[in-house]
Amino acid sequence: MPGAKPVLPPLPPAATQEAVSTTPYAHDKTEVKTALLGISSDLLGMQDCTPLFGTSSPDPYAPSLQTLHFRLENGYLAPSPLQAHTSEEARIKATVHIRTPKKPLARPLEDFEDLYYAMLGAIKHMHQILDMRLGSGFNALHDSLFEGGITIQESHAWLAEQWDILNRPELVKALDDAIRRSRVKHLHQELLAQLHAGDLTQADADELLADLYDPEEYDGVQGCAWIGRWSAAMIAGWLEEKYRIVLKVEKQEAGKKERWERKMARIERANKEKAAKKEQEMQEERERQQFETAEQQQSGMFDGAGDIQTERMKQGQEQEQGQSDVEWHMKTQRVSQYSQYLRGLASYDARQLMSSINTNLQQSLYNGSSGPIQEEGDGDVHMSDA
Repeated sequence: MPGAKPVLPPLPPAATQEAVSTTPYAHDKTEVKTALLGISSDLLGMQDCTPLFGTSSPDPYAPSLQTLHFRLENGYLAPSPLQAHTSEEARIKATVHIRTPKKPLARPLEDFEDLYYAMLGAIKHMHQILDMRLGSGFNALHDSLFEGGITIQESHAWLAEQWDILNRPELVKALDDAIRRSRVKHLHQELLAQLHAGDLTQADADELLADLYDPEEYDGVQGCAWIGRWSAAMIAGWLEEKYRIVLKVEKQEAGKKERWERKMARIERANKEKAAKKEQEMQEERERQQFETAEQQQSGMFDGAGDIQTERMKQGQEQEQGQSDVEWHMKTQRVSQYSQYLRGLASYDARQLMSSINTNLQQSLYNGSSGPIQEEGDGDVHMSDA
């Protein structure tokens, strides 16, 4: 709150270029990287525990502590240490999709530069928020920062301790030397690029390279940016300007990718719908064909059954006709046989009659008598005895 009287003690003084340059030795690079990663993780953890220090989901295209920590963890390339390069959009676009596979501790120390500045700004911002809440009467020193957490007084002591670690001359010297070496390396590469492009003669390039590696010139190359005495807002603004083009290009590329993914998703969805519709049509066609085939088979079964019945009836009729013919033939044969029998019988009787007549006639002629022939009432004819 504006006009509120400060309650918390100020943070210790920030490291200065003079103090760092006169420090006889620097910390080991791995120790420095480990310390920076640990402090940044702890600061982010504290910010996530309470809404006092702002949103827990900051803009991914703003160079906040969370954004820079994420970039370092996920292989994003650090911006060029040459200021001219950070404003060249074409150069940035050429490398915007490149990622390093190295884990943070395996990356060069100079890649931690902007994370270091973001930690200084975050500690100043958190210290300022706590001091304002105490000064405005919203909180007291012994109030917990969050439920079950440390008090505001303890939080201030912890922030001051982290600030002190980050501003130790031995730590800053290691970071300062790494940044300076990186800047000299990039200047060297830039001179060679100009030489190959014909913008520099070989003599000019040799002279510039000699100057670059001259001890006095080398020490004059900028290392760290001495912004520890700035306010949190000024540090945030400085980082925003440094990352303005980088994050702008990344946001544009992310938008293109998102639009492309949406387009491909629509195409894929349309293709799936088309394929599903085609499959449904094919399924309906298969079902129709199966239905027609079943109908044909069923009709064939009925036709076959009719043909079989007709054939059976025909066979039955033929059998009946054959049986009738046999019976007729047998009847005809019996009639013929009976007729022959009757004819034979009649012929026999006639022969017997004729024989009897002839015998009687002969006897009559022989005896000289011609007695009458007597007729019996039953119709049988017998010759009378003489």
